[in-house]
Amino acid sequence: RRSAVEMHAHVRVHLAVHGEFGGHFDVGVLEFGEFLLPVGVLELQKGRAQDIRGVKRRVGIGLDVGGGELGAGRGGGRNAAARAETAAPSAGAALAPAAALLAEEHARGLAHLCKVDPKMRALIRRHGPYLARADRTRPPWESLVTAIIHQQLSLKAGQTIAGRVSDLVPGPGYPTPAQMLAIDPTVLRSVGLSNAKAGYVHDLAARVADGRLDLRSLRRMDDDAVIEALTTVRGIGEWSAHMHLIFHLGRLDVLATGDLGLRAAAGKLYGLGGHATPAQLAAIAEPWRPYRSIGSWYLWEGLDSGGI
Repeated sequence: RRSAVEMHAHVRVHLAVHGEFGGHFDVGVLEFGEFLLPVGVLELQKGRAQDIRGVKRRVGIGLDVGGGELGAGRGGGRNAAARAETAAPSAGAALAPAAALLAEEHARGLAHLCKVDPKMRALIRRHGPYLARADRTRPPWESLVTAIIHQQLSLKAGQTIAGRVSDLVPGPGYPTPAQMLAIDPTVLRSVGLSNAKAGYVHDLAARVADGRLDLRSLRRMDDDAVIEALTTVRGIGEWSAHMHLIFHLGRLDVLATGDLGLRAAAGKLYGLGGHATPAQLAAIAEPWRPYRSIGSWYLWEGLDSGGI
């Protein structure tokens, strides 16, 4: 990480060196204080960014080309603020970033994917930087309740029911595990949960309340251990555990082979004539290691945008 730039004085753009993207591409990032803000995959020629309008459009700041890097004035940067619930069943593309931050590890992941997979390289060129960001500030209890609520629902329907569940108690957020156990299942059904989901939420609450499931310890576990712990809860299967790993814990090498969106996108992108089977998806993604979560996000993006 380079030396910090004074937060309110100026912003500098660096062309991060993490490997070539197709011979003429690399990752463009803004250094803004201690953060790296992505400006997209820029085509470079003789050290100068060619797509200046694209940079302005993504970052919302006045940029001037100077020397081997881009200089910027005192304009106000604009963070991407769109976000959705972290377990929308339709896919990770809807899991919009809480802020447009590009970690060094993400940049290395993009470079790796572009190097090992030409089709993924084209997809990254089309959709820009990896913007999915772990929602670590949200309590894991709330992320898991959201995952249960959203199962087999559209994003809008899931968000509506989630809001009603939250409204069962005063203040922000869902009822705590203890509060949830005190709510009669008929009340949960009255706000939109199915009988099965009401049971799932109660089972999760009981396991958290009595200590059988220690949510705080999940961050210290490896991926397989997290999946094993979460799938002891009724209604939380491997897919929900995978989504929690990617979008709450920020794990970068997770592949949800059972996800229909991923299988549909892979089938289209790699010309399989239909949905990829779980085994085919696993084989396609094998070269992506250790960045299969990032590759998955681009498949979701491509499918949801119609770009695949």
